[in-house]
Amino acid sequence: MLLKSSDFITHDITPDSVFEGCSTSPEPGTYALELVLRKWFPVEHSRELRCFVRQNELIGICQRDTNYYEFLNDPATQTTIVSSVFELWGQKIRDEWQGPPDYVFDFLLTRDLKRGHVLDFNPYAPRTDPLLFEYEELRRSEGSEPEFRIVDSRSHPAATRNAPAHQHNMLPFEALSLSNGQSIEEFSGKWK
Repeated sequence: MLLKSSDFITHDITPDSVFEGCSTSPEPGTYALELVLRKWFPVEHSRELRCFVRQNELIGICQRDTNYYEFLNDPATQTTIVSSVFELWGQKIRDEWQGPPDYVFDFLLTRDLKRGHVLDFNPYAPRTDPLLFEYEELRRSEGSEPEFRIVDSRSHPAATRNAPAHQHNMLPFEALSLSNGQSIEEFSGKWK
């Protein structure tokens, strides 16, 4: 059911389409596809980040959850976050990464914002939601420091959007189609 609920699984395990939209593609037969399942655990969404790497340079960092978190507005906190991500990327990922030079990774910072865990790697391609960036902006970015973007107020356009770009992938298709536009409470009440 879990795999069936994903709009991406067929695309991601089909050799002819898995690299669509990516900046570089390996030659056919030079790679082996793997399905990796990871244990789910609850995370503090305010500390989840999406990081963009282009030509092996970390160019952008933004929060993954588009809700407003007041503590992220503190300049000292922002400096700590950027420094921590840049340092951890440099120590653990940059020289170990064996994929294409352009990629996206999702990162969870610890409570002290000084350490973290890689949650996921994604293609640097339009099917990976750029969240608070646009891919054209990332393409034009220059500088030695990655740009850090946050939802800086409750009225920020991303905060008022209320839904991730690929929100339909967050529920099994059957649950989505059976809900008929009902609220969560109404839908769950039908099944009690």
